[in-house]
Order: sequence, then structure tokens, then C-alpha cells
Amino acid sequence: MRATTCVVLWLANGVATEPCAAQAVFLYEYVMQIGDDPAWSDPQFDDSSWEPVGLYDVPHVDDIVWLRRAVELDPERFDQTKPLGIAIAGLASHEIWWDGEQIARGGVVGSSPQSEQPGPIQAYYLIPDRLAAPGPHTLAMRFSAFHRHFKPSVGYWAVVVGEYDQLAEAGVSSTRIALISLSGIVMMAIFAAMMFMQNPQDKSNLFLSILCSVGALLLVAESYRNLFGYTYNWHLLRLCVVTGLAYLLDLTLLVFLTRRFPLPRAKWFVLVGAIMAAIPIFVMQSWDPKVAVGFLCVFSLSILWCATAVIKRLHGSFLALLGISACLVLLLMSRSQFVDRNLYLALDFLFVCLLASHALQVRRSRQERELALLKSARLEIELLKKHIQPHFLMNTLTALSEWIEEEPKTAGELIQSLAEEFRVLSDISNRRLIPMEDEIRLCRSHISIMSHRRGQSYSMSVDGVDRDAQIPPAVIHTLLENAITHGDSTSPDAAFRLTEERRGNQRCYVFESPYAGNSNNGPHEEGTGMRYIRARLQESFGEEWSLTSSPQASTWRTEILVPE
Repeated sequence: MRATTCVVLWLANGVATEPCAAQAVFLYEYVMQIGDDPAWSDPQFDDSSWEPVGLYDVPHVDDIVWLRRAVELDPERFDQTKPLGIAIAGLASHEIWWDGEQIARGGVVGSSPQSEQPGPIQAYYLIPDRLAAPGPHTLAMRFSAFHRHFKPSVGYWAVVVGEYDQLAEAGVSSTRIALISLSGIVMMAIFAAMMFMQNPQDKSNLFLSILCSVGALLLVAESYRNLFGYTYNWHLLRLCVVTGLAYLLDLTLLVFLTRRFPLPRAKWFVLVGAIMAAIPIFVMQSWDPKVAVGFLCVFSLSILWCATAVIKRLHGSFLALLGISACLVLLLMSRSQFVDRNLYLALDFLFVCLLASHALQVRRSRQERELALLKSARLEIELLKKHIQPHFLMNTLTALSEWIEEEPKTAGELIQSLAEEFRVLSDISNRRLIPMEDEIRLCRSHISIMSHRRGQSYSMSVDGVDRDAQIPPAVIHTLLENAITHGDSTSPDAAFRLTEERRGNQRCYVFESPYAGNSNNGPHEEGTGMRYIRARLQESFGEEWSLTSSPQASTWRTEILVPE
């Protein structure tokens, strides 16, 4: 079992830390010669003058490199009934001789970039049974590495002798763990995307889906070597892809946390995290430490953010803190090998915690929305009752009876305006959002009725308003009705104004009404109408809206800020 674990480590990580016991032998110590001579493959060749070297210490040179060593096949270590094999991993083309007979070739070893053809980054070869007898054997290997495109800290990762089936199995065993993790992460990404499609206003669902998708791509890029293999000249590109995806994962995690747990200075938090994660990419030379230090910075910052959210009792923040803390612990345990060894477990646990946290928040938001719907429905009934209350109808019908005799034309206009207002109210009262065009039409009908009833010339100007934009029904109409009913203006010509301003990706509707400033209560103080507006905005936009109302000089100004 220990041998299998060791082989898995060198295949998964590209670096092994200790020789393998039982059934597999990691070959580390060699003698080395730079140059080329066919006689160097002969087991009788005297290599005593060659330089001793460890496998990880073989230098990067623009020439052919030979490595030789003796290999003892212990009958107590290997099952003689099973075929033996040799596995090799590194950034070089290679040729392998066993007892003077060439048994493997990966690519074409050459003395120049033009003559060399890049070989596989890892490969498994059978040792012929006639050459696998117990006792001493001579291993000679010939390498060239003109197509690395960078100077790695370690260019030759592993040479392992063991049972062939065991070596081949070890090459894919760690990949199975990655594939199991990958399937779960992909399902999380799809689930979060479906949640966003059902509720586009909640952008945290979108960022959670992006976060899981980037994590899935990172696992694919990291597992690609064992899944499909490639020639060593593509290794730099894969390293760049892994590093880029890891950095993107860092950024997406920061953005998701700021959306999920809104706290002050969110933009600065993301900016600082992005800079800290980018520094090791440009400063450090080794690729795995680049990613590991970036994760270390981002996980540490994320823990601070989530801990603050826990202190402020933001719903679901403890689960997020638990998931990120577990990732940090796994990172500190494996350090530079985090991407190779523990990334799968870390991402799985992190995304499960984030999804559970988000699901709890969605459930709470749904409960709040249901309460808002009930409240909105109750206020909607009260609003409709207010428009058909006996007092309103009595005053309107009294004025109408007088105008029928004295001014039939005016009476006809009042009847049409009253019918238009009730018709529009009936059409929109049970809808969550309506076009601004319908809202403006409702307002003009009410202005016409009140102008006739009070004998004043009410008017409303509309400037820069997108008439196709969606808004909860009767919101502006309620502001207008409040301004007419509770406003201080005694002028025969009361003018109201509705404008639209763009603030980033939000719309700001500004409603201004005359205000003399000589009343204790403004036209838009909190009452049934304003509670109705707040309930409608909460129902339609969740937490992504704001409502402010205050006097400014001779006007009362109300601002409604909603997402685009």
C-alpha cells in the first residue's frame, strides 16, 4: 500500500520525497555525463569517472545528457509472476536501455532543437521478462530537452521500477479523485446558474456559478496530464493556464464574498486581494508556489471578511468561514504541493459550504419575499379601497352632478378620466412590474380628475424617462396622490416633475412636488402610501433599491433608486 501511495505521489506531483518500499523502487541516485556516445549504453562500460547526481539535480543544458545506475531486482520485493515495468516523468525526450538493450523511447532525442522531437511528459514501459530476472541490472538513459521554453527548478521528476500494472494504475488513481470532485463542482455550478435564472436580481447566484465553473476548469487543467498526457513542450502552456485559472478563482471568490456578505469598503477589499494574489505570479520563479502563495493571501483575506460578517451576524457567514478556514488548513499542510495534492478536497469542501450558506440565505430571502408579497397584497387592497372609498366617490360624483347641468363637456371629461384611472388600476394592480408608460398614463388620469375636482391646473412634466423601463405599479402614482392630498401648495397652478437619472447600472427616478415648507408633515412622510411603495420595491428588487424623501427649498424631492 505504501508503494502505491508513493507512485501516486510522483505521478500526481511530479516530485517524490522518499524512496518507495515494497513492490516499487524510486530510482534517485545516478552518475551523469553530458555529451553523446552509443557505447555509454553498454552495461560493461566503465562509468566510474562520471559525476554523481541526484535525479532532481540534473542540470538544464543545451546538449544530450546520459544517466546510468545499477538496479537490484530483489525477488522478495517483486512478484516474479507479474510483468515488471519502468515509469518515467520529466521535461525531456528520452531513450531507455536495460542491460544494454533499448526497451523504450519517448520522442526523438537530439543534439539540437531541430533534430529533437519532444517526448511524453510521463510514460510507462514494460521490461521484457527475459531481462527481469532477480539480481543486478544496468539502467542507462539518454535525454535531451530543447523544447522546455523555460528553465524549471526540477526537470526530471521520477524514474520508478515496479509491477507494470501497478504503475499504470497509479497514474490514474489520483485522477479518479479529481473526476469525482469535478462532477460535484459542475453540478453546483449548474444549480447556482439555475438559481440565478430564476432570480436575476440576486447577482450572488451568478458569481457562485462562475466560481464553481472556474474551479471545475482548474481541476480539468490540473488533471489533464494524467487524463490525456501530452508532450513535454506543452507543459509551460499548461502551467500558465493553471496559474491563470487559480488567479481567476481567487478574484471570483473575493467578488462572491463581497456580494454575498455586503460590508463597507468591498471594492478596496477586492482590489487589495487581487494585488496580493498577483504579486507572487510575477515575483516567484517556481510555478506551484506562485499558485499556493496566491491562495494563501486570498484565503487569509477571505477569513477576515467572513469573520467580520460573523461578528455582524450576517446570515450564512459562519458556514463560509468554516469552508475557507478548512482550505487554509489544507494549504498550510501541503504548502507548495497544495495544487497537486489537496486542491480537489479543498474546493469540494469550500463549494459545499458556500452552497449551503447560500441556500440558507435564499431560503431566508424567499421567506422575506413571501412576507413582502403578503404585505404588498394587503397594501394593494388598501390602496384600491382608498381610490374607491365613499369620500372620494362622493366628492367626485357631487362635482360631476353639478357639471352635468352646468358644464356637460367638463363632466364628460371627468367621467372619461375617472374611467381611465380605474381601468388602468384594474389592469396593473395584480402585476409585479409594469412599463413606465402605463405608470405615466395612470398619473395623468389622476391629475385630470383632481384638476377638475379642485378647480386647479395640476400638471406633471416627464423628462428623460425611459417609457419601456419596468417599475412596480402605482409607485409614482402614489407619490403624486400624496403630493396632491397632503401638499402645501395653494397655487392655482401646481406643477409636478418626474425625471430619470443614470447612476452606474441603476436608474434613479426623481419626483418633485411643490412644498411651501409651512407644514409639520411633508407630502411624502411615512404613511400607507409610502409603506405601499416600500413593499412593492422590496417585492420586485429584493435589497437592491433605496428610497429617500426630503424637502429642498420650495420642493419636496423623492428619489427611488432601482437596478437597471
